[in-house]
Amino acid sequence: LSYEEGALLELICGTIRLIYDAGLHVGDKVLMLGQGPAGLLLAQEARLTGIARIYAVDLYDNRLEASKKLAADDTLNLNGKSHEEALDILSQMVGRVDVVIDAMGDNRWSQGNSIDLALNLLKRHGKYMIFGHRGKNDSVNTQLISNEDITMRGFEPGIAKTKDLTNFTVELVSQGRIKAAELITH
Repeated sequence: LSYEEGALLELICGTIRLIYDAGLHVGDKVLMLGQGPAGLLLAQEARLTGIARIYAVDLYDNRLEASKKLAADDTLNLNGKSHEEALDILSQMVGRVDVVIDAMGDNRWSQGNSIDLALNLLKRHGKYMIFGHRGKNDSVNTQLISNEDITMRGFEPGIAKTKDLTNFTVELVSQGRIKAAELITH
């Protein structure tokens, strides 16, 4: 590994841990919220599990372009779109997904609630995985979670399991299966 790639290992180990905990299956459709460094890593790692499709949303075109280059099958820029517009576009583009991976951090989408948007796109018995920490509390439609039997959880970055995954992570980066160097812009 280069020193630059090595500097990203802690983040990569954390994102690998979330993918491990998500229990993705071959053929799953995944919606990725947020395509900053963590989201771009999560999309690449999800692709390694054999999932069928990755759809990514963000507020910045440059991140979505990087996402298409690295892992996403299709993308949508939420900027300037109302909640209803975004839900309509994504419903047509994506349909229902098996898993949502939320790497958005704080919801900077001024026209809507990204959690509510994603919950409306999950299949019955779907999973909603949260990576990162939101700075404020967002409202969540608990009726939808209950009625559709959705599992919503964070990930436990337990040090023991993360240590177990570290050697595997180094292997993935050194083999170029995770393109860490492409995330470094300056």
